[in-house]
Amino acid sequence: MVKNTLRHAEASELIVQLSAEDDLLNIVVEDNGKGFDPAEKLQNPGIGLQSIQSRLTLLHGTMEIESNPGAGATFTIDIPLTPKNL
Repeated sequence: MVKNTLRHAEASELIVQLSAEDDLLNIVVEDNGKGFDPAEKLQNPGIGLQSIQSRLTLLHGTMEIESNPGAGATFTIDIPLTPKNL
């Protein structure tokens, strides 16, 4: 995600937050870049986004994307911290 942001977002600020609570790892990545239409991007994902989605599938994780053109992006990832993922 950091690489994707540096490569595509034209952002001047990137915030990465990690937290673990109730057997769940939560990762939030926010930028103030150029943003995009998440529905369009998920229909035709690039290699970076495909790679992230593949890894999340293996880890039984989920990802939510909030973005609008011109308004940056926020990626929220939740990964269960269960024995099968450790």
